[in-house]
Amino acid sequence: RSDDSGGTWRELPTGAPEGLRALQVFVNPANANHVWSVVMHQTGEEPPVPENQWTYLESRDGGETWERGTDKLPLAYRAPSDGTVHPLDFNRRMLTTATQSGQQRSFATADGGATWTAMSHYMFTARFDPHDRTGRHAIGYAPYEEAPGLFESRDGGMTWSRLTNAPSEVDHQSNFGVRITEIVWHPTDANILFMSGSGGYAWKSVDGGRNWRTIFTVEQMGGITNVVTNGGEPVLSVPFVDQA
Repeated sequence: RSDDSGGTWRELPTGAPEGLRALQVFVNPANANHVWSVVMHQTGEEPPVPENQWTYLESRDGGETWERGTDKLPLAYRAPSDGTVHPLDFNRRMLTTATQSGQQRSFATADGGATWTAMSHYMFTARFDPHDRTGRHAIGYAPYEEAPGLFESRDGGMTWSRLTNAPSEVDHQSNFGVRITEIVWHPTDANILFMSGSGGYAWKSVDGGRNWRTIFTVEQMGGITNVVTNGGEPVLSVPFVDQA
């Protein structure tokens, strides 16, 4: 925590063990002492072990004491990969989890995490509409549907219906494929949205997310994709910029 705009920092007493990774940190805009951090325990490249997961850390006193979300979700779904909070209602949250057994699932809560409900569809990433003060409208990206694409919720993330196809560059593949990783609304115009994705892509919609156009690629930055190989097998995709 920093109390001087980032000039100095002190470590907070979370009790975090080696391998605990913070994926997101959210601060309640109505109470700066209320913090929610999505965490995954993973010591290497092996799959996360369900029994070791804390799922999230929550503090209501500025980080002096913390509670874990360990027992809030089923054992197989305690390793999160993404999370979000409604900017106007800290009780409304969504979690995407990564499981090695069974169907992939995402969860939503409207009571600050006291109870979590499995969503009707798995969302790789999902975000609340900041222009909807009820906290019920959200848009998410679902890569594993029979017809993958963007979905919409009108009940805070509990149930979802198909909104539109993903942009043409999105192939829904892991590793070297392209997936949508972030969804952001324009601060004053609810019809304008932006998305970013793996592979250096960014897209824009001016009709509430129904149609999208590509506004940025890694090539526009002057970079190309260099695939590092090990014995002929690609092991890492590294975008780089031509310094010339």
